[in-house]
Amino acid sequence: MASRIADPDAMKPYIGSITQALFRTLESTDSGEEIVDLASQVRVHVEGVVGATEFFQSFNEAREEVAKTRQERKRQRVNQAIVDPVQVCAPCVVVLKKTRRGVAQLDLTGKWFPP
Repeated sequence: MASRIADPDAMKPYIGSITQALFRTLESTDSGEEIVDLASQVRVHVEGVVGATEFFQSFNEAREEVAKTRQERKRQRVNQAIVDPVQVCAPCVVVLKKTRRGVAQLDLTGKWFPP
């Protein structure tokens, strides 16, 4: 098994999957310090095995794919806001009305809810 890990030809079919996982781990803000350190070590090892040019080409493809996915999600959110702004803004819109018993909340259907 160790010989396959060090063989560049055996590793090339998997380089895309490896670099995608490494990119997401290294760029994540939720990853712990130990995981990021391990990912950095794996990155250095894989780069040494397959070569810097091949590795960074694949790493940049992973970066572009993630950027494209984020851009597409953002475009979908904007389109959804244009098509149905009430549904998109419903969680963030609250209308309050001060009453004798306290503050009442108006939902988007027009019903008042007592405190």
